[in-house]
Amino acid sequence: MPYFLLSVSGFILMMVAVGLIRILRGPTNADRMMATQLFGTGGIAALLLLAAAVDLSAVADVALVLALLAAFASVAFVENASRETDDLEGGRDRILEKQNHLMTNFTDTGKNLSHLLSILLFKDSTERDRGT
Repeated sequence: MPYFLLSVSGFILMMVAVGLIRILRGPTNADRMMATQLFGTGGIAALLLLAAAVDLSAVADVALVLALLAAFASVAFVENASRETDDLEGGRDRILEKQNHLMTNFTDTGKNLSHLLSILLFKDSTERDRGT
């Protein structure tokens, strides 16, 4: 029986290793978090199987601590994701304000530039008119 539990534990660890690819290549942070949860759950399962196979209660305690850490990690992820969403919404308003400010400055600069060009052109044309 211990050989069967150890082989199942090894199989679970191989599946967790495949899940590491998703952690590294995940297109979004949510995919990475789900893969991390898989990593935690697979690690817990492997440790519990190992504890049953070798009859060590200390390994089961480590698995329970890992389960607590996985729960805290998911809560921290959700809290961080909601904070980032709030920052993005506030950031969008700030970006629109800056864009309006830049457009106003650009329009004012364009008016000043056209005024300066008209002065230069007018001055140049008046000097030509006086010279002839």
